[in-house]
Amino acid sequence: MLDFELETCFFTKPSIITNSTLSTFNHRKEIYSHEEISKSPVINILLQFAEFSYELDIEPIIIEPSLLFCVLSPSLKSLLLKRKFTIANRSSDHLLTLGILQKDVAILEKEDVQSRLEKIGFQIEIVESPILSWMKPEKFLNSSMFTGHVFLQKDKWILHLVVFHQRENFMWHAALLSKADSRTPSIESLFFVDADAAFENFTAVSLGIKAQSLKSLSIPTNPASFLYQIETSRFLECNETIVNSFRNHHVSNLSTVHDYSSLSQQEFNQRLLITIEEMKQKLDPMLIRFWVWSGTLLGLHRQCDVIPYTSDADFATWAMDDEDAREIIKYFKKNEHLHLNEKLGLVEEAMELKFRCHGLSVDLFFIYEQENGTWYAGHSPYYGYYFKYHHPAFSLCSAELLGQKVNTPCEPEDVISAEYGSSWMKPVTSWSYKYSVYNRGPNIYWKKSLLKKAYPKT
Repeated sequence: MLDFELETCFFTKPSIITNSTLSTFNHRKEIYSHEEISKSPVINILLQFAEFSYELDIEPIIIEPSLLFCVLSPSLKSLLLKRKFTIANRSSDHLLTLGILQKDVAILEKEDVQSRLEKIGFQIEIVESPILSWMKPEKFLNSSMFTGHVFLQKDKWILHLVVFHQRENFMWHAALLSKADSRTPSIESLFFVDADAAFENFTAVSLGIKAQSLKSLSIPTNPASFLYQIETSRFLECNETIVNSFRNHHVSNLSTVHDYSSLSQQEFNQRLLITIEEMKQKLDPMLIRFWVWSGTLLGLHRQCDVIPYTSDADFATWAMDDEDAREIIKYFKKNEHLHLNEKLGLVEEAMELKFRCHGLSVDLFFIYEQENGTWYAGHSPYYGYYFKYHHPAFSLCSAELLGQKVNTPCEPEDVISAEYGSSWMKPVTSWSYKYSVYNRGPNIYWKKSLLKKAYPKT
């Protein structure tokens, strides 16, 4: 849902649309003419490039965070702010950030196209990096390099083009490690440059602005979701050193490990994929983050895969308010593929949701923050108590699991070591969620008045 006054976001000078005005930005009501657009030089540069792109069938996608926020409806702005969305400060107001797909940047790489750009006053800088192992060489015209970022400069105004590559079932863009051209802005003043990053697949949709010159401009189909992903988009590549060490030293031990699952590996993976997709379908529109956790996190970090002998899948989310929790519970109770089987604990204390996905057990743990880190709960409903698993504080990044983009702690070994100890690389022959962990706290018994609410099935 976009705002009625979205044209204002583009016809207002960029200095008005800044990070400090995210929560207080009020649209101006005047009707802007095409002549008034030229009062904002950087927008004028954008219009020139949009017209040039239209001729070449290139689709520039506006991903400038302040502009994307500006065009959202008031309800989506409020939801983002409720989720504590922020944009890092940037020192330059002389640039705009656009996204471009790899197939389109291949057009800009052509010498004749660059010559045409120079004739209309643009200086172009293409920043390349060596092709990575997951990339398909045939897409890069037999080159050993790929384009990660493009800068178009006219006078002191700059367009920064971030190149998005298709990777499995998500989009990926490269970090900007260095720049050859000192005339373009410093890395510190740019968005989408600090690290390799991943985003859910997105298509571009026209803004539908009436001004003829802006008709070719697009934004991501779901701009609120795109914005919310920025904070957790840093991509953690599979650590091949850890994977190879595990294979060389511990794979032979897997035969001694008890297989808890009644599903074949293929069946397990299929159901895990369904689980991830169903959670995304519901939680992403609500801007509720979830990430791999516990045994699923261990498998991702240690093997870049699923642990073959595990019986369930583990995810986590930040503890939320009662309204959001009720909506999730209501939705998944009726879900055909990922059915909510049991609710343990209370929303404000020790919540855990247990699902079934065609025979696969799935846990969604609520993570609570505390002074010295975080915790989540394990439960013993029969005896009427829960206990805390204590973890250090952590931030969230992105990673790949079974071809899907998933969120994961940016400090996986800190989180894993807290729960599995320093020997987490070694498979264990048996596992108890109560007694095998290293970070378990004492039993906490529920008051009698809360027991039925915490364990309604007992």
